[in-house]
Amino acid sequence: MAIDSLPTLLLLVDESSSKQWRDSLIEVASGGGFELISGPAPQTFDPQHPTVVISDDVNWTVHIAAARTHVFANGDLPPLAPSPGSFVDRHELHKESRRLVVAAHVISEGATLHDLDSVEAEIDGVGIAKRLGKCVRSTVQSPLSIYTDLPPRPGVAAHWPSHVFSYQSEAFVDGSPDIDLTGRPRMLLHGPYVFLPIGRWRADIRFAVDPEGGAAPLRVQWGKDGDYATLEFRVAQGGEYSVSLEHDWKEPAPAQVVIWVTEAVFRGHFMYRGCSIDMIAELKS
Repeated sequence: MAIDSLPTLLLLVDESSSKQWRDSLIEVASGGGFELISGPAPQTFDPQHPTVVISDDVNWTVHIAAARTHVFANGDLPPLAPSPGSFVDRHELHKESRRLVVAAHVISEGATLHDLDSVEAEIDGVGIAKRLGKCVRSTVQSPLSIYTDLPPRPGVAAHWPSHVFSYQSEAFVDGSPDIDLTGRPRMLLHGPYVFLPIGRWRADIRFAVDPEGGAAPLRVQWGKDGDYATLEFRVAQGGEYSVSLEHDWKEPAPAQVVIWVTEAVFRGHFMYRGCSIDMIAELKS
């Protein structure tokens, strides 16, 4: 198979701004006589005919080599949608982080990164596309700010506010970060299931406790499903607290903070303040 007949992927990671590039990319690919695919993966393509795929579906990266992939992304990351704390927000945060972690991986494997603010982008073997219009910028810090630059490097950080987590309730979604500790041993909160890339990540977890004259036996965990750094302690004095935990991501995976009350208690109050995360070291994959 000739190298020129291999498909080229133009991956538009940032939905809020990629529309400024899409029409131009389609025009360039169409004008060059390429077979054009625009949509989700997987779709078939003719191996005898040069093909360009324009999509925001990262599943295409499984089928097309990183060296033939061009990623359109940069730091224009969306804040959470309105209605903080809703299931839709958490689902979108999880989905968006997966798109970004895959994009970061293919860039580290040799894909070309194009900044959405660039005036034009040269696509090897295809042509030159030009940005049509101005990219919109958000002034609100995103929980995905670790992906401002791709791939993330040590020193990147993000704040995960309390409303991106899930709390004790019948559905374990709509509870409050202001929790009555009275009752049986149980999980108090978990989330937010944001994908993190390979690396050593630290979480600085903040909360307030009022044991109301008793003691609050707590377990704090940081990591991914079934693989956590864990700290257990008892709080007998009311006040503001923070816990710092480090954990290694040896492969991309959704991150969790999980907090438990480990014994039955008769009184007490727990107020979750959210956490900050930062990448403190790279790891070899």
